[in-house]
Amino acid sequence: MQTQQSAAAQREEVTTFRAHQQGAGAAAAILPKADVTLHPFLTVASEQPTREQIVDPEVEMINPADWDVVCDVRTPDEFEEDRILGAVNTPVLSNEQRAQIGTIYKQTGQHEAKRLGAALISRNIADILLEHFQQHGKQLKVLVYCWRGGERSQSLAHVLSRVGWQVAIIKRGYMGYRNQVRRCMEVLGRFQYHVIGGATGSGKGKLLDCLRYQGGQVVDLEVAADHRGSILGDHPTRLQPPQKMFESKLLHQMRGFSVDRPVFIESESSLVGRRQVPAAMWKAMQAAAQVTELEVPLHSRVAWLRHNYSYFEDEHKDVLMRKLDALTKTSGKKVVSEWRKLAEQSKWDDFVAAMLHEHYDIVYARAQLKYLTPSSSQEKANQPANASNHSTAKTGDGESLDGCHQEKGVGSQELDDNDISQTASLSLTADHDAAEQHTSSADDATVEAAGALSHLFGGPRQKLMQQVNSKQAESTLRWHRAPVDDINDEIYSALAMKLLKEYDPTALQTL
Repeated sequence: MQTQQSAAAQREEVTTFRAHQQGAGAAAAILPKADVTLHPFLTVASEQPTREQIVDPEVEMINPADWDVVCDVRTPDEFEEDRILGAVNTPVLSNEQRAQIGTIYKQTGQHEAKRLGAALISRNIADILLEHFQQHGKQLKVLVYCWRGGERSQSLAHVLSRVGWQVAIIKRGYMGYRNQVRRCMEVLGRFQYHVIGGATGSGKGKLLDCLRYQGGQVVDLEVAADHRGSILGDHPTRLQPPQKMFESKLLHQMRGFSVDRPVFIESESSLVGRRQVPAAMWKAMQAAAQVTELEVPLHSRVAWLRHNYSYFEDEHKDVLMRKLDALTKTSGKKVVSEWRKLAEQSKWDDFVAAMLHEHYDIVYARAQLKYLTPSSSQEKANQPANASNHSTAKTGDGESLDGCHQEKGVGSQELDDNDISQTASLSLTADHDAAEQHTSSADDATVEAAGALSHLFGGPRQKLMQQVNSKQAESTLRWHRAPVDDINDEIYSALAMKLLKEYDPTALQTL
């Protein structure tokens, strides 16, 4: 199943990449145009490559859109861990063959390993040519890379160039590309982030989609992390991408972004599932001069969540039950037992409403209150220099993320899964959800149906919500409420248009 999913994901990735090359769809609108240089995420090589040209990631940004085909000749295992988005896996050695060559190299010698490696690579290159290149004409630009820009990439590049195609190799291979990604992650704080908040089930992701479709600069952390940002956020049949792949996806999303325009991003904690939001981005999100808080009726939130988590209601109900048990420490056995009973009886509206009121909204409100009550040192750090005019702020004459090429090594380090699991998370959204701000008559009916929830509207819960509302009003952040009647295309498209007109009118000029 994992192999089938990986193949499907690669097909989808390549399809998206090709759609961008053709300028098709909303995705293409946010990716860089050739020969346009606004900052390093859009910096591309304008020169035509010659045979077996060397592309140096220390000098120029690697942009897959500049190439007709990007070949990752590493093994499938290496490819799955991380890659240039849009690359096709054309391994010159399989996982098993590479391990075999390594063993021979250590136990027998270099000559014997090269002799067998040459035979295996030659045979595999023949298969690669038949499978991936028979449909191409004379004009073709191909970028090739392996782990360190050595024998594996050179072997395929040489054959392709002899056919007559224009071929380039990435200097230092994947390692060179990875260093470029790391440097870019370190300077994400230069962007102006407009945070989209809202209670769990408010359709924040849908609003981001509408903003992107209408030309806005959008980062979707949950898409990049393949996680919906809560205890129930991971998909029952898919693993999250590794941290390195998560960062590659962020870079891919942000190609073509201008630092002179806002970047719309959903409120998240510093961890999306087990994937760490880059520190520079996270710090800038907390200092955001603009926060738009969606306010959606409870019955609409319940319906939206049921639609998006429908797999928990049937084939993956057992997974849901295990996840609920994990909440016993924080919510108590009695509360979790009530949730389990509602789920077992398939009272799904009641179950979702109970989860929202007894867990998600309360946890978020507490974290939001903490976020809105910074210490004196935090308050100073959270003051954006351009708070008075967020939508038109500049970063200085000619300033851009081109500096990421010169800033390598500054505070950069790789994080593995063990490191990430131990990383502290100061949450803007705590479990990536937001506090409910109002309750309609339809909401009251939904809550009553959930049973035994009326106490949540008074006492500590009500005081907590009042504190959050008060702190929002006092906050130095420019906090905007965005009440909507329902979650649908018409309402959210209109809201996206309103936000763009007010904060990013340049986006509308690109439509």
